[in-house]
Amino acid sequence: MKITVKNTGNKKSIKIRIPSFLFLNRITAWIAAKFFRKIRENITSKQLYILIKEIRRFKRRNKKLQLVEITEASGEYIEIRL
Repeated sequence: MKITVKNTGNKKSIKIRIPSFLFLNRITAWIAAKFFRKIRENITSKQLYILIKEIRRFKRRNKKLQLVEITEASGEYIEIRL
């Protein structure tokens, strides 16, 4: 995942790269399943892990998929890519 924030006024930009394996793994699925149990949703960690595997497969096929692109009137630009 790549997060880019550009500010034209200060001409500074921030680029953050987060490896997808940090948030797309079994531990994340287990934590998310625990959260869903608290709000009384019937989603297991195994189901969430299957979803995570599909997201990883989708990411491999679509390398630079743009999730969010925001341009403000003040000139600030925010982009999030998978």
